[in-house]
Amino acid sequence: MSSPTVKKALFGVAAGTEQETLAAAATEALQQGEVRRSSIAEKESTVQNTPKSVKPTVTVLLVDDNPVNLSILKLYMKKHGHIFKTATNGQEACQVYQDTHAEKPLVVEGRCQAFDFVFMDITMPVMDGLEATRQIRAFERKTGMRPANIVALTALASAAAQQEAFASGVDLFFTKPVSMKELTEIMKSDGRSRREISSMPK
Repeated sequence: MSSPTVKKALFGVAAGTEQETLAAAATEALQQGEVRRSSIAEKESTVQNTPKSVKPTVTVLLVDDNPVNLSILKLYMKKHGHIFKTATNGQEACQVYQDTHAEKPLVVEGRCQAFDFVFMDITMPVMDGLEATRQIRAFERKTGMRPANIVALTALASAAAQQEAFASGVDLFFTKPVSMKELTEIMKSDGRSRREISSMPK
């Protein structure tokens, strides 16, 4: 297993970009009351909106206490046909992770797996993303399941925050805001097998 990757992504919003479109849609949804301020392990799946002949490429757990951030991620997942669930704090994330493993785990290379990826915010109420990551990793070790790729999406940018994240079990560290292009690159590959990429200048 290669060392974790540190990545800072530049969020340049220009007219007509995918990020701008998703952000606008998320804002409109919030204004219309379609996005709840909080949710407990809300199950979101695009299976019904995806042709049966098209199999979603990955399963993802989205964890963020900010409703706008979470809405943008949800819209992105829907657009690309991925199956996902959500949580608004670390405690919910751990519960969703364990429940998904118990309900219908994936089988990858002969080992059970709850999710391909976990997009984890760090600063959240109830339980932060680092403690949630530690508990998820402990659960994976206890059950012998195949580890998910845990990707930190956070406003924290210090070296100390990165080191603690990697020590907690995070595979990739991205400083918000993150571009849709970078998300697409993450989804296309196993985060732990990717070579380290130089940080983009802010």
